[in-house]
Amino acid sequence: MDKGKSVVAELAASFSDVLVTPREPPEPQAKSFLPSPSFFTKFARETGDTQTLSDVDINIIALAYMSEAEIHGTSHLREHPPPLKILEYFL
Repeated sequence: MDKGKSVVAELAASFSDVLVTPREPPEPQAKSFLPSPSFFTKFARETGDTQTLSDVDINIIALAYMSEAEIHGTSHLREHPPPLKILEYFL
């Protein structure tokens, strides 16, 4: 019976060592480059593309944004679409 108690005590001691051992800080995830999904939905709404884009399309756009941001940064990416130009034709 003493042998059983020592095994349990040893396991408890090693378990507490695992809990106390400091871990390395987690590496930044790629999602840190990714704005919220509402950013892409709002952008699509501003361009008039909301009705033609599915949720999968929005996710693909988000993935492309994430890849571009990871490689080249976001300084060259637009936060809003350019204003619409209204052309007047005279007959």
